[in-house]
Amino acid sequence: MKHHLAIACSLLALTACDKTSEQTAKTLPLQVSAADTIYYGGDILTMTGDEPEYAQAIATQGDKIIFVGDKTKALEHKFGKTKLIDLQGKTLMPGFVDGHSHVYAVGLQAMVANVLPSPDGDANSVEQIVNILTAAQNNPDYTTFIEKTGAILGFGYDDAELDRYPTKMDLDRVSTEKPVIIIHTSGHLSVANTKALAMAGIDENTENPDGGIIRRMTNSQEPNGVLEENAHFGLLFKLMKSVDPDLQDLMLQEGQKLYTKYGYTTAQEGRATQEAYDSMVRASKADKFVIDIVAYADMATSSGFMDSAYNSNTYFSHRGCKT
Repeated sequence: MKHHLAIACSLLALTACDKTSEQTAKTLPLQVSAADTIYYGGDILTMTGDEPEYAQAIATQGDKIIFVGDKTKALEHKFGKTKLIDLQGKTLMPGFVDGHSHVYAVGLQAMVANVLPSPDGDANSVEQIVNILTAAQNNPDYTTFIEKTGAILGFGYDDAELDRYPTKMDLDRVSTEKPVIIIHTSGHLSVANTKALAMAGIDENTENPDGGIIRRMTNSQEPNGVLEENAHFGLLFKLMKSVDPDLQDLMLQEGQKLYTKYGYTTAQEGRATQEAYDSMVRASKADKFVIDIVAYADMATSSGFMDSAYNSNTYFSHRGCKT
């Protein structure tokens, strides 16, 4: 009887054990997270530490990296729908954080004529600038901006690469009916045709604004079309008032495309106007940000949004806007 009782107790214990194991197996979560994507087969540079550190593979889930290290261990995160991406020798590294730029202005650059010199453009002479601007009026990449604002813009001229400095007379050859403006590659100067100068209210009687210069014709007070610093920004801000919300939003999206194309995941808007800020708020609410954007208010014209809900000294979320 004692033997039989012992056996019976043992069987009960085994049965209870089996049930507990089965229950545990059903309730315990997976010890390895399922990855959406696993990258391997290239130079994966982690940028941790003071010396270059490479990994064989990384695994991601949603917008988070869940594993960095050995390829074999990375593949432990592979489940049914996991996508495997062979880098084929290419380099993968963390996204760049932009130290200073103007994402909204980059969007403007993306939508107007390219008057950069080679190798980034074809504007190596004043004559080429005139030809590029003339052709832009029939280029579908630029007609949206021209139709909505009534102005012809070019971005990126570099006087150091040109045969001479362009003037309003050169741009009058492009059009006398529409404002024609080219913005220097630095973003701090521009050249305006006669129509654009009139739009800005600039003539021979206009004094230089504080912090700006209106260049003049030789031995004359007549403006030659070249505007520096605050004279340039005054013209540009006046033009941007004619940009409607749809075009503002398109500029912001086009700007983001250029940043992501070159590997940036955080960009700056170093001089945000009220219009730029409003566009970023709309993008945030519509989940249209694909990168993080840090915006600094143009305190001279648009400081009102410094008290907005987006004003913060730290990130409170990613893929959004903070001021």
